[in-house]
Amino acid sequence: MTTTVNVPDVQTEKKPTLNTLLLIPLAVFMLSLAPIFIRVSELEISPNATVFNRFWISTVILGLWEVITIVSSKVSQKSLEPQESWTGQDIGLFVLAAGFGAANLTAWAWSLTQTNIANSNLLHNFTPFFATLGGWLFLKHSFDSKFIIGLILASVGAITIGFEDFNLTSTHFTGDAIALLSAVFYAGNALCAEKLRAKFAATTIILWSCLFRTLWLLPITLIFDEQVFPVSVNGWLAVISLALFCQVLATVIMFHNLKKFSSGFVSLFLLLDPIITAILAWVIFAEKLSIVNWFAFFTVLAGIYLAKSGQGSQKVTDREISVDQD
Repeated sequence: MTTTVNVPDVQTEKKPTLNTLLLIPLAVFMLSLAPIFIRVSELEISPNATVFNRFWISTVILGLWEVITIVSSKVSQKSLEPQESWTGQDIGLFVLAAGFGAANLTAWAWSLTQTNIANSNLLHNFTPFFATLGGWLFLKHSFDSKFIIGLILASVGAITIGFEDFNLTSTHFTGDAIALLSAVFYAGNALCAEKLRAKFAATTIILWSCLFRTLWLLPITLIFDEQVFPVSVNGWLAVISLALFCQVLATVIMFHNLKKFSSGFVSLFLLLDPIITAILAWVIFAEKLSIVNWFAFFTVLAGIYLAKSGQGSQKVTDREISVDQD
């Protein structure tokens, strides 16, 4: 008789190091600069045009990086790693990820024109809830009570930081709803990327995703926007910075870690965004940090630590073993 049981597969990935975990907050720091760059860009061009420029510039940067990598490998006579063959499912995931990514950034940029930055940032950072739910529903992730408590604890800390500036009014309702929807789209993009990371490198995923997003937004931008490109040096610096720091460097770091961590856990680090923003305001503008702020900081960090030690943070694959019994 054959009995099928599920047991955890042996981990082939190296145990995540402290340096790996420190890189994710660095990525969040770069992402926290996005609202500033977006605001500067939208002084000259629309949200659609801002996102379009962000994607095509990112595609050029990553494309050049791929060319340099290939050329340097040929010069040094090093063999490149064999490329995985693409399947119809892979193409579908790339297209879906591109759709989620374009919708996420367009919705977020749009929300910044309909509500204040505090509201938009706070609601946009609800991504971990949607990523955790999506991982459980679609990727068969398992989360224990320790992870869930850590998620809730970190979220409460993040909400506490931005709650004083949060302004819930009927005039901001549309922008707030769009910002929350952008969090859903971001989670969808992260889940697709996590699925693709089992087969493709982070740079490959982002390159093709940015290319698909550029093609996705090109007709929309040309149809609805009279001004497609920035007209000043500041405008160009804003969209180039968005592409280089927020799209290429930050996203490569985040997606790279999806090989070892679940999208729910990686997106949990996004809750550091309001902490970093508050610290920047303290350092640059000498804004005071209250006891509530410091309490919220440690609450978020404690929540991330608790989630890291819980089931569901690191990737664990399952395999079926058939055991013959007499």
